[in-house]
Amino acid sequence: MRFTKIHIEQRTIKMAAVVFMCIAFYTVVGNPDNTSLMMISSSTAAFGIYPKTVDVWIFARYRMLGTAIGCFFGTVYLLIQNHLTDEGLSRLIFIPLLIFLTVTISGGVKSPITVRGSVMTLITMTLVAPVNDKNYVLQRILATLVGTLMAVLVNFLFEPKKSHILKDLRKSVNVDKRNKTDEL
Repeated sequence: MRFTKIHIEQRTIKMAAVVFMCIAFYTVVGNPDNTSLMMISSSTAAFGIYPKTVDVWIFARYRMLGTAIGCFFGTVYLLIQNHLTDEGLSRLIFIPLLIFLTVTISGGVKSPITVRGSVMTLITMTLVAPVNDKNYVLQRILATLVGTLMAVLVNFLFEPKKSHILKDLRKSVNVDKRNKTDEL
């Protein structure tokens, strides 16, 4: 699409649409005050915009795995922190240690989407999450799910050429399996 001298790419339109959908979702659901969850869903959705819908499905799978790993280690940190008196020292020691474990378990260089998702989740849980919110882990996972589903929906609606998504998804899973057996 071209407006005078400005060239607007389809990906730009998709990102604006998906962020609009995430904000509208939280407004309709009745939780517009929780900007943290709205931000998580919107950023996940914006990062999940790809040229092909099958790539968004792959992103969603790895991002959800990363969020689950980050939530697990974030919960471990919060449990440890509840039993320690010096918050500054516990942050200094345990957050880097848990980030090391998170990156290692998430796959390191071989799985950058999972690593980014897990580390971002761990950092928000340890440094930004509301104190004593027992539902934050579930809300965090659901916010990521909302964002990934919005990205899939927008990508599916705006994809220029409808390809066979199931065939592409099977092909990507088979490539994933081959890569994992090659590593062993």
